[in-house]
Amino acid sequence: MPAPPRSGARRRRTASGDFRPWIVAGVAVTTFIAFAPCVLNQFVDWDDPDNFITNPYYRGLGRTQLTWMWTTVLLGHYVPVTWMTLGLDYLAWGMNPAGYHLTNVLLHSANATLVYLVALRLLRAAIPAAMTVDLLAWRLSAAFVALLFAVHPLRVESVAWVTERRDVLSGLFYLLAIWAYLRDAEVAIDVSIRRRLWYWVSLGCFVLALLSKAITVTLPIVLIVLDVYPLRRLGDAGDWWSPRARRRWAEKVPFVLASAAVIPVALVAARSGANLVSMAVFGVPDRVAISLYGLAFYLWKTVLPLELSPFYALKAPIVPLSAPYLVSGIVTAVVTALAILVRRRWPAPGPPGSSTWSHSCRCPASSRTDPRSAPTGTAISRRSPWRWLPALGSWRAGVRGGARGAAGRSRSSRRAPLPSS
Repeated sequence: MPAPPRSGARRRRTASGDFRPWIVAGVAVTTFIAFAPCVLNQFVDWDDPDNFITNPYYRGLGRTQLTWMWTTVLLGHYVPVTWMTLGLDYLAWGMNPAGYHLTNVLLHSANATLVYLVALRLLRAAIPAAMTVDLLAWRLSAAFVALLFAVHPLRVESVAWVTERRDVLSGLFYLLAIWAYLRDAEVAIDVSIRRRLWYWVSLGCFVLALLSKAITVTLPIVLIVLDVYPLRRLGDAGDWWSPRARRRWAEKVPFVLASAAVIPVALVAARSGANLVSMAVFGVPDRVAISLYGLAFYLWKTVLPLELSPFYALKAPIVPLSAPYLVSGIVTAVVTALAILVRRRWPAPGPPGSSTWSHSCRCPASSRTDPRSAPTGTAISRRSPWRWLPALGSWRAGVRGGARGAAGRSRSSRRAPLPSS
């Protein structure tokens, strides 16, 4: 009698059924086609001249160029890994902007694919293992979430502007870190952390994300949100500080230390580029008003992306009790209250978790402004790329809705137990 297959082999066979190659290809190709016209663009007269046209120091990957890349804070950013990809672009394309744009489009297409793969795993974790699902609906829900994120008009600036290579590149490593973390979540808790390959892959990708753009410092918060839901490794049945929970908290320490190491460097870089506004210029009430306005503003732009602009200036002086700020505060309070109320009808904190993800990712940009404009305090930033990572919190809510749809009862002939991933 033949021996039963080992669990590892069984996992490898079922993993291939977690997604259809044509869906993956469809997500990547659709994203590429949507942004392909960017390849025809030139460098733009906004940061590109300083970064590329008049900057000889990034051109190549020799010792001189690498030394400059790892020490420069040009225009208020410390992004050595991003500079290395741009140096590679120069070796491949010279000063032809088409090549730089092509790299951005390819990176964003890869990001769309990663969003799909991450969404599959989040859906798998959100649906009880014993429940039968419509497998095609499961996969299409993940594809819909990926495309909703990838081709949304707010993504255009990050992809079509060569200077914002740091957005799509940091996003690539950020998504890879999350995907690897979800893979690691499948490993038994009693396995030594030294033997957990995917944990170290996640941490390594996070470090690369930090060195591509410092806004990714909030990943440890996102991982905690994922541990609460859908992984249910923290807070389930009030389990916040048991031996198992303490081990989950301890796993976050290297991620927190990596963030802590980058934050001072990012602050020094931002101040050198005059990208931070002193609290002496804007007091605490002004900053709170601007932050609430930014949250409501970008929520509106996400739902109705009309009259988009690379720059949104706020009129000075800031009057916290004026209508725009009061309405924004009310909208933010109402949305937060609804998320808390809806939580009672959801088996786990889907809306609150998505809100926490989105808001935490906005925090690093909440004190930035453009030194070439009138002071605005800019939690509502002059650039829509600062919505890139926070937008991932929005598609997390879409994942939760997809889980409910895929697990809905029906008589579909494609209904089956969800494959292990």
